[in-house]
Amino acid sequence: MSYVVVLQPSETIEIETEKAVALQDILDGLHAKVPDGFVLTHFTASTARGVARRVGSREITGDDKQALLAGIPEGWRAVSIREE
Repeated sequence: MSYVVVLQPSETIEIETEKAVALQDILDGLHAKVPDGFVLTHFTASTARGVARRVGSREITGDDKQALLAGIPEGWRAVSIREE
């Protein structure tokens, strides 16, 4: 039996934009500062700050589930595991 572990990047970054009266202006400013490969995950309108997470996924496979989970590379986290 082998296992497949789906990994997702765990890297996050903080972003900040100019404070504004309109919520949409704050959102637009934050979205404009999100780098390629990241997505805005949450924000606080009162501080005009947000957090973006790197997007994407990859799979690792192996016969030993515990070894697979112990060998997850830095900067990644397991989001699912299945038997094949």
